[in-house]
Amino acid sequence: NNNNNNNNNNDNGDDDDSGGDDDRETNRANNHWKLLEKGHIALKINDVLFVHGAVDPSSYGYVPPPLNPEGGAAHSGANGQERGGEYSDKVKVGEWLRDLEAFKQRELEEIDYGRDSKLVWGLQGGYDNPAPGSRLMQYGMGRCPPPNRERTRSVIYNDFLSEGAPKYPNVQMCRDLIRNGVSKIASGHKPHGDAPLFIRCPETDLMICTGDTSYSAHVLSAETGELIFEDTPQEPLHQHHHHHHPDDNFRGHRCTNEVIFSVMEDGKATRVEAHGVLHSGDYFYIGDDKTSKCHDWIGRCTKDDWWVKGCVVQRMPRSSRVDDTKGEEEEGGDGVHKWLLTKSTGFKVWNKFLRSSELEKLLS
Repeated sequence: NNNNNNNNNNDNGDDDDSGGDDDRETNRANNHWKLLEKGHIALKINDVLFVHGAVDPSSYGYVPPPLNPEGGAAHSGANGQERGGEYSDKVKVGEWLRDLEAFKQRELEEIDYGRDSKLVWGLQGGYDNPAPGSRLMQYGMGRCPPPNRERTRSVIYNDFLSEGAPKYPNVQMCRDLIRNGVSKIASGHKPHGDAPLFIRCPETDLMICTGDTSYSAHVLSAETGELIFEDTPQEPLHQHHHHHHPDDNFRGHRCTNEVIFSVMEDGKATRVEAHGVLHSGDYFYIGDDKTSKCHDWIGRCTKDDWWVKGCVVQRMPRSSRVDDTKGEEEEGGDGVHKWLLTKSTGFKVWNKFLRSSELEKLLS
């Protein structure tokens, strides 16, 4: 449901979907264009808001303005982006999402109409670029072009991390999202370790649910400071990856997980849970069952900046749900065996495992 590239750049290495300048007539049929047409920048299903990156006070309720006939976006600052970033309690999420969709469709119509244009957006960038679809392309970028390089007010190239560590969203914004019927935000974009990262927003019931574990081979043991699984490939797994970042070697390939949203019986509320296998080979479970400690502890941060990610279990629960933590210290059964905690900075992520009694003391 996310659109953050222009229609003429497809670098996935698939010749059938290149969508280059010499293939304009078939561009409408390629997978990238179909994604842009049918996908959404942001989508609310029941009480879950789906975005690629994150929602923050600068992007919440923001829709890039249209281009003025004289050039430059209406009421804009440098690069055609409206100034702002302060939280507003005037946002109506339904109207905002409809406006974002209308913005995307207008940009696609402009791109479609201007297929013969020789203007290249990437040479200059910015919202006020005369190239067709420039506002949609800039909305998918992390920053505006020089000279100011201010952050783009976007839900696409955005995240819930600060210097690689999880951060709590703005409390007032969280309250307003709850008021607008949003109790969970589902996102990805920025990888974090080898298990999904949930963030329980303080003073509200809002839960951030992120699922990107694409750099899981970075995970270090808190006890030894070494890689949890040392058989890490020395060459990048994705040979077509064009950034040639030194950390490409750490694209994870030994862990797996899925985040599941289930509609409750009332047809409106949604339960979220996640499960999978860590890089260490341990099974993990994350749930929001409000009757168990699993719900109370997951997504919380200790005083020394360790985030509770989930329960490590003896084996995957038969019912896809972990029983309450009573009797968890006993061998066997489907109960919790230990808890996964994570600390991070930059691309480095440390895992450690604690018993319930140890974790309870840290969170009390």
